[in-house]
Amino acid sequence: MTGRVCTVIALMFIASTAIASQEQRYTDNVNWAKQSATVTQGQSGFTAFSVNEYCKDTACQQQLSNPEQTRYRNDATAMDSAKAAAIATDDNAQAVQANFNAGRPTIDPNDPAYSQAVGYMNDAYTISHGLVSQYHDCKKGQTCEFSESIKHCAQPTHTPYTCDITPYVISKNEHTGSQRFPMSYPRSNAGNARVTSAGLQITLPAKVIVTRIELPPFGVQSNTRSVSIDANGRPIKNATASPYWSDPWDMCGPIGSFCWSEVGAQTMNVSIDTSTLNLTIRAADGRTGIHLMDKGTITVHWKTRTLNIGWKNSCGPTLPACSKTQEVCVEGGGSRWLHGVYQYLPCWKKRQTYHCTYPDTCAALSTCVEQSRQCSKNTQGVCVQEKVTKKCTVQTCVDTNLICGEQSFCLDGECYSPTREQNTEFNQAASSLAALADAAKGLGDPPLLFTGKAMTCSKKPVGLSDCCKDSGWGSDVGLAQCNDEEKALMQAKEKKLTISLGQYCAEKVLGVCIRKKKAYCTYDSKLARIVQEQGKPQLGMNFGSAKHPDCSAITPEQMQQMDFSNMDFSDFYSDLHNNMTLPDNNQIQQRIKETLGGKQ
Repeated sequence: MTGRVCTVIALMFIASTAIASQEQRYTDNVNWAKQSATVTQGQSGFTAFSVNEYCKDTACQQQLSNPEQTRYRNDATAMDSAKAAAIATDDNAQAVQANFNAGRPTIDPNDPAYSQAVGYMNDAYTISHGLVSQYHDCKKGQTCEFSESIKHCAQPTHTPYTCDITPYVISKNEHTGSQRFPMSYPRSNAGNARVTSAGLQITLPAKVIVTRIELPPFGVQSNTRSVSIDANGRPIKNATASPYWSDPWDMCGPIGSFCWSEVGAQTMNVSIDTSTLNLTIRAADGRTGIHLMDKGTITVHWKTRTLNIGWKNSCGPTLPACSKTQEVCVEGGGSRWLHGVYQYLPCWKKRQTYHCTYPDTCAALSTCVEQSRQCSKNTQGVCVQEKVTKKCTVQTCVDTNLICGEQSFCLDGECYSPTREQNTEFNQAASSLAALADAAKGLGDPPLLFTGKAMTCSKKPVGLSDCCKDSGWGSDVGLAQCNDEEKALMQAKEKKLTISLGQYCAEKVLGVCIRKKKAYCTYDSKLARIVQEQGKPQLGMNFGSAKHPDCSAITPEQMQQMDFSNMDFSDFYSDLHNNMTLPDNNQIQQRIKETLGGKQ
């Protein structure tokens, strides 16, 4: 690797010495050479070139002086014989004879050679002027053709679709319970007061389904032999009264009749969805009434049902590329019977809107012409993606080593008329080569390029010497106290050979800094400083700190990774032009004279 780097650097060093030229001097020398050639050829005694100089041996010279075709001189018979033999044996001659009288040949328009020739003819202006068109690329040396092909792509429709969400019962739970309610019945008084019916209202702990009602015994007037019992306005029981003697002195009817009757305890199975139970006990005979004589307890049995509600999507599973964008309630809240349970829901039907986002692969075929399209993905009767068929024109380019533009040749040099153009990249290119050449000077074993040296200077408090001034140090009073290293550093800074690393406190007294030092990396040339200063950051390297500087060299491997085109060599341009040595005019003219035979 080191040997290869050295070779490259050496070649660049040689090349850097050949770059220097000046446009005006070059043009003057060309004109002088043209005039010299004309004058020399017109003078007497001018010796033209000898063709024998191009032969490598005597046999070649003899062939040039006496070619084999001289045997035909003054011998027409020999020439005719050779002609006949050539016609009989030469392939090209045979082809001419076979097709001379065959008429115009048939040309296959699909023949690649013919197609290519027609393309050159139709695009002649582009080729002759070295331009770039859709058929010929003179810069790349390519010839292009166009063909049509059918391609397919997928495109989203962006059409939304809707789904209805409705409740369903996942599971149903049932619980039973009962409660005793002590009740005081109204009692009729002797005389005219009669109670023909008794209404009892019972408040239950919650909305339940009453399944059974148990009533204790109660009394009725003797003429009443039965009663009816209603619950929440629904007749649920007809009970018979049994006579008994209660008060022998209380005669309520004909002799032998009983004044009082009793209705025994009643059990009634019902199914009433309610939170308030209203019981009404009514005498069958309106002429008499109910005399509720005793106090008792009503027992109410009930059951409760709860539902585990789920929601069913009418669209089924959602496609992976589709997502919900909206949800609204289309059937408002309320209570409904659901699987035997009076259920309340805030919304009984929801409507969801979905939007699908499929990739648009047709965007890459925007220049193609659409032929047809058909739905490729459908959900809930809505097409969400389409398959599109397009006809595309495809350009195919191949390398044909196409040479474009006018190719001119001349012998006398008059067709050459140079155009003066200022080369704006000379300074950058020359500086890069010079940097490589300068790096070659530092090659060793191991090779180290652009080695720097760490140097410091002292800066003392006000009133004392400042050995860190950047310029003008030779005339300041008190700078005699600066040492030789500091004076050398001042000179290096004036020549732009240093990289500043900042300053640090070198001496303190009672916590106060009485002497500061500035640190620098110093190099032997501007090129070394420029490459170090702008090359190391490209490699992620630095120069350490002011107190601990790192002015180490660059290895050839590191230099290979640097991009010289991104470096600013402007500080070096003046040195480059000052050190440029151009060839002497007299030497150039003398070499041209020698080429033209030594005469002018």
